[in-house]
Amino acid sequence: MTTFTPAEIMAGGIQDTRESFANLYVELHELRQEAAYYYHRAFVDDGPEPQQEGVVDFHPAPPEFGGKDLERPARRVRMDRLTQKGLALYVHGVRAALRERDELLHQIEDAEHDIERMLIAMDGTITHILDRHLHYMTVLEHRTKNEYQPAPLAPWDVPIRQPGTGEYLRPLQGE
Repeated sequence: MTTFTPAEIMAGGIQDTRESFANLYVELHELRQEAAYYYHRAFVDDGPEPQQEGVVDFHPAPPEFGGKDLERPARRVRMDRLTQKGLALYVHGVRAALRERDELLHQIEDAEHDIERMLIAMDGTITHILDRHLHYMTVLEHRTKNEYQPAPLAPWDVPIRQPGTGEYLRPLQGE
């Protein structure tokens, strides 16, 4: 008779349940990559090279980060060989995996919200740059055509002090 340790039983419940929502990990990873791309477009670079559309530079993790150890998958738990206490441990593993699934769904919602914010920021940034560029083009066009007319001078109706002196110019009343 094959015996399983309590840790193996719980890991089996977690592993069996994770298989039912493994696509959520892929979806979350894709959403985070998309958000990073939009962040890069909005705040770092106005436009990537045409051959790199949709791609952000890859920066590998530093060597001290780790990740060289492979996780050993748990042995498959045979449900027909578990006792009542073993089944309770298996259910505990399933519940832990379902909590993990709920957390993944929450992270996916946050990632979608981040993408919306990045798109808004990108649209706002590009709109601001475009408006500023159009304004400068209009000013340049007016200057090149000499259409700029200074405001007409109006006579003043208050006395004006001459700089560096204590004398005042008399007010002009529509002369």
